[in-house]
Amino acid sequence: MIIVAIVSRYITDNVLTDYDDGSFESFDTTQLRVVEPVEIAGRLINIHHNTPQPTGSPWRSAGTRLRLEFEKETIESLTSGDTDIFSDGARILQS
Repeated sequence: MIIVAIVSRYITDNVLTDYDDGSFESFDTTQLRVVEPVEIAGRLINIHHNTPQPTGSPWRSAGTRLRLEFEKETIESLTSGDTDIFSDGARILQS
């Protein structure tokens, strides 16, 4: 699925996952507002990054318009309420 979205903000250490062994992992998040397709325009999507994005990355730049391809997402999955996606399932086609 391909969408067009605008970066709303980049949040460092936004998601914290605690494991049973006492270790933990944190993920930075890019919050996007969908522009296209029109069926989900205005929807907010959170992209959680497995590694922090470098300064100057389009993922970090509020106001940047991105054309993205999602491997597993569909319009139905993006309207079903779950809007948290890991970045390994999202690829920037154009910024």
